[in-house]
Amino acid sequence: MTAPARILLRCDASSEMGMGHLVRCEALADALEAAGAAEVRFALRGSAAAVARAERGGREVTPLPLEGRSAEAALLRAAVDTDAVVFDVREPVSAASVGALRARGTLCALIDDESDVRRAMDLVFLPPMPQVERLDWSGFAGILHVGWEWMPLRPEFAAEPPAYPACEPSLFVCMGGADPAGIAFTALLALEELDDPGPVTVVVGELFARAGELRDLCAKSRHAIEVLAGVSDMAERMWRSTLALASFGVTAYELAACGVPALYLSLTPAHAECAERFAREGMARHLGRCDEVPASRIAEQVRELAADAAARADMSKRARANVDGRGAGRIAASVLARVGARCG
Repeated sequence: MTAPARILLRCDASSEMGMGHLVRCEALADALEAAGAAEVRFALRGSAAAVARAERGGREVTPLPLEGRSAEAALLRAAVDTDAVVFDVREPVSAASVGALRARGTLCALIDDESDVRRAMDLVFLPPMPQVERLDWSGFAGILHVGWEWMPLRPEFAAEPPAYPACEPSLFVCMGGADPAGIAFTALLALEELDDPGPVTVVVGELFARAGELRDLCAKSRHAIEVLAGVSDMAERMWRSTLALASFGVTAYELAACGVPALYLSLTPAHAECAERFAREGMARHLGRCDEVPASRIAEQVRELAADAAARADMSKRARANVDGRGAGRIAASVLARVGARCG
């Protein structure tokens, strides 16, 4: 019988780098453990707050130095006696480190990373974004999985969402776990231009450094705005909303899995290209780069989509058809199958 696998998840997280990589790795850790992995550990490059979050479930976390070369040396030490390392990182790791791991017999897998190191991996999991179609895969000898179905989300997003409501719109605002650019403040300025946006829920992540300032601004608003932090029932909160205004990232896939039509602001050119793909699929609308879109434009688009129930219902249907929320389980099964094939 093959022994249960020992898996190391290597990710980045901080208020500057965002929380998406850690959130995805937490989802994958849950799926790996549910599938029978003996041990799931983290090697995390980032802030103390991110390390503390990763440790909450009782999992072992190795903090890595922020400097690249030191971080990679620490990773090789942390990965001793590990069957597989799954990378979900902001800054690419070196092909030399991946080569050293594979020389030990360690399986190496990569999530949502288009850097050249992907060609050194055994497994690569990518969403179906325009950038992926332009990639050069020469020299790649691993297995590539591309599709909406490979995005790892937390277990709550795999549940079948309730039917999309036909009631008056309620707005869900979320700019990610850290919102380093402060996009939430632009969103609030936009809401002040609306006569009646209906109930508004603003969710901020635990690494958002300006939560107090945001609460003060919401308290002065002429609208009813609820501000939530450290939300543990995110899918439930999303299901109760008929429209979302969000920054593109992991939140976009979560909203899609919940069937919530959305308007997206993007932080980077890469995010903008991905958000445009969501728009072409009819799952959402992309408003543009956050530093280029005025509050008046955001308000105009919120007003327009809130008034178009048919368009919102169609977006909801298309989003849920593409993103079913079960990507973490698929990745876990793929990784464990490859580990088992090597060890069997």
